[in-house]
Amino acid sequence: LELRLRVMKVGEKSFTYEVDFVKAGHHAALGKVTSVCCAVQPQGGFSAIAIPPAIKQKLAGARE
Repeated sequence: LELRLRVMKVGEKSFTYEVDFVKAGHHAALGKVTSVCCAVQPQGGFSAIAIPPAIKQKLAGARE
């Protein structure tokens, strides 16, 4: 089984990627995930925050 990951979109607080599952040279499945950068709040819960510049730069580079 081979997994091919592609970064599709990089926003200010989230990014979207796809994973193509390939088995014996044939497309088996495709998954799409959006991940949000967040911080844990002291009172509980989460809040979305900007993707740190170093990480955003790497994600953007993966799109090329």
